[in-house]
Amino acid sequence: MRFALKPWQLVILTSVFVTITGNATFLSKLTDVYPLSLSSAGFIASTLVVLSALLVVLLMPLAFAPTVRPAMIFVIGIAAFGGYFEDTYGTVIDTIIIRSLFATNAAEATDLANVWLFVRLFLFGVIPAVLVWRVRITPATLPVRLRQDLVAAVTSLAVAIGTLLLFSANYTSFFREHKPVRYYANPHSTIYAIAQTAAEVLPMTESAGAREAIPARIERSPGQLPRLVILVVGEAVRADHFGLNGYERNTTPTLAGLPVYNFTDVSSCGTATAISVPCMFSPLGRESFSLSSAASHENLLDIVKRAGVDVMWRDNNSDSKGVADRVEVISYRNPDVNPVCDPECRDVGMLSDLQSWIDQRAGRDLLVVLHQMGNHGPAYYKRYPADWEKWKPVCHSNELSECTDMEISNAYDNAIRYTDYFLGEVIGLLSRNEATRQTAMVYLSDHGESLGEYGLYLHGMPYSLAPRAQTWVPMVMYFGPDFDVDRPQVEANEARPWSQDNLFHTVLDLFGVETPALDPAMSMLR
Repeated sequence: MRFALKPWQLVILTSVFVTITGNATFLSKLTDVYPLSLSSAGFIASTLVVLSALLVVLLMPLAFAPTVRPAMIFVIGIAAFGGYFEDTYGTVIDTIIIRSLFATNAAEATDLANVWLFVRLFLFGVIPAVLVWRVRITPATLPVRLRQDLVAAVTSLAVAIGTLLLFSANYTSFFREHKPVRYYANPHSTIYAIAQTAAEVLPMTESAGAREAIPARIERSPGQLPRLVILVVGEAVRADHFGLNGYERNTTPTLAGLPVYNFTDVSSCGTATAISVPCMFSPLGRESFSLSSAASHENLLDIVKRAGVDVMWRDNNSDSKGVADRVEVISYRNPDVNPVCDPECRDVGMLSDLQSWIDQRAGRDLLVVLHQMGNHGPAYYKRYPADWEKWKPVCHSNELSECTDMEISNAYDNAIRYTDYFLGEVIGLLSRNEATRQTAMVYLSDHGESLGEYGLYLHGMPYSLAPRAQTWVPMVMYFGPDFDVDRPQVEANEARPWSQDNLFHTVLDLFGVETPALDPAMSMLR
């Protein structure tokens, strides 16, 4: 049996269905600020009416026989996905999340998958999608269909406006004092984020080949040793769980025994890898940064390469997010390349054969970037070998809300401790090259992580709403004995407030690059 519906009827039914089934988190956030009572019940219910009506207006242009069923199935699908991630991790679906999803590889997708995701998708995605596909669209002439669609859209808009006016006092307060709650409207925010992401991609492709070459050179003094700098880009490490920052657990025992400089007040550029990594390598700074503008500017690697530095990017994460497109790149996510896999490929494997690469470039300045898997969630327990499980019990589920706060923190802290070991191995490699090179290491995490505080997990919140746990990141520097740097000044800078904006200028300063792109006041070495 097949149901017969007019296109506008299918749009209305779909809009009401996804609004009711996909907004548990929105309603939860709303009732946090407007507790359910006889006086607030009408207003709370009215928000679903407004969301449904506005979605009808948004989708009605797609109410044509060839497009209406695929379009409604797409909306049902993104509402089911968005609802799951909002309800499970407290995540706001915005452009950052959309970009991160497109950059997710198979291993990362596996870490996010669980039985409840498939149950949710089956109940609220697959079953309604099948029903929609079986709907028979009632034929009508084009003038009749346009008139019907217009009436449905205008009526829905009138319902939305009328509802807003009926509860105008509540909505005035809501938009003025609790505006962030609207970010959880599903699938409205997701549709907006997809459209905004698509609008950003076109300018990026148009400007990708239009970068202005920035002059850069290095003048080395006679007898000065070449530099070897290893820049470690961490993943999802929050500063308040970093032992060197005074955390109650000693998650950094190796670094604690080494002559490192620990910067205690560093803010990230974004709350997700897709933003933070290109931003920290960009000259633009967080306030001016966008992915489209970054595509038309040379980044840190471009400039140091032009100055004569040999650059290598080694990646045990997803990829460089475009930063390393013009330098040598090796991925260590594959056991055919990474010799340390159990079966998870470990960050320490990125050091394999690195000494050989260094030895082949005697007398050359070298920059090696190591992009860690680090504390990539939600499967924190996979980020370290089993024999590194110091704090127990740990969360072995990727649905973090099923675990206790202690189990989540235990797994997360064990992963930081393994990063500490990895950084110790990096410094050990540098130490073995001190006779022939000036050596230095810079470690900086890309963003922080939420571990259940305020009902939030993982990262990716809009920056203006993000808790400090997602934006306060650890940063550490190490210098070999012969590295030419003002150590007392660096030590004095440890407690100053910094951000990822400073990395670009600091690395240029480490190599002594003479370039108009360098702002000495932004260097953490001065």
